[in-house]
Amino acid sequence: MEEYGFKFIKKSYYKETEELVVSTQKSSFDDSQYINYGFLIKNENPGIQYPRDNECDVIGRFIFKLQGKQSDNIVLDSLNEEELSNAVKENVEKTIKPVLDSGLKKYFEIYPERVVMANLKTKRYLNL
Repeated sequence: MEEYGFKFIKKSYYKETEELVVSTQKSSFDDSQYINYGFLIKNENPGIQYPRDNECDVIGRFIFKLQGKQSDNIVLDSLNEEELSNAVKENVEKTIKPVLDSGLKKYFEIYPERVVMANLKTKRYLNL
């Protein structure tokens, strides 16, 4: 994540833009690992500097394509460092970077089916 300009603060990676704070956070409910992400609209959430993913206006989870299978969780012991790094980079390039480059509305262009999950505040902000 540091390769993309993120900073590790309070157990999460953060990157701030004029419009957004982007946060990624590892979530561990069992032996597998999830990487959740969130986009926080700064203008709509003054005072929140380092949000947890569940405080963000838009949240999601990386989907990994590993060993011919798609999953939203990974077992770290089953991957080498290069496989893990490549899987994270693929997700950042597909999901996070386009939003950083073009704004939050881009997220819903990439994933139009997720508009229904956006809260009313986000829909109004983006005119969705």
